[in-house]
Amino acid sequence: MSETKVKYTTIPYPKIRRATIGVLKAAKRKNMIHSIIEVDISNARKNIRKIKKETKNYISFTGYIIYCVSKAVAKNKIMHAYRNKKNKLILFDDVDVSTTIERKINNNNEVVAMIVRGANHKTVAEISEEIKNEKEKDVKDAQVFRSINLFSYPFNY
Repeated sequence: MSETKVKYTTIPYPKIRRATIGVLKAAKRKNMIHSIIEVDISNARKNIRKIKKETKNYISFTGYIIYCVSKAVAKNKIMHAYRNKKNKLILFDDVDVSTTIERKINNNNEVVAMIVRGANHKTVAEISEEIKNEKEKDVKDAQVFRSINLFSYPFNY
């Protein structure tokens, strides 16, 4: 794996965020509520068809959503900031998006995780192709299984 230089900026940790942490700590002790929502995706589907027609490239719905989310987050970097031990916020230039994909493992369809690195610098077609390629990779080469093997090394069953 090649090492790349991670670009970021550092800013002081906002005081309002400290208040938010207090609220979240209190909320942690509360019961969780699950809900279901319905979303109209007709405009997204229309945009995907338009992009496919213009570029003649493979475009997946997941790739399109990741593209849109990464562009929105790139415009508001504090959305994916990281707080370091020195109480500073680290604002990354690259937006990495975690998603799940379905992969065939031992003749079973399994849901596995993957990360689209630097999604805000990629086109919809590039993201869609990356997802497609990850689905087709051999299991031992998949991102998630390389990580799992590090944790389960002494316990390989």
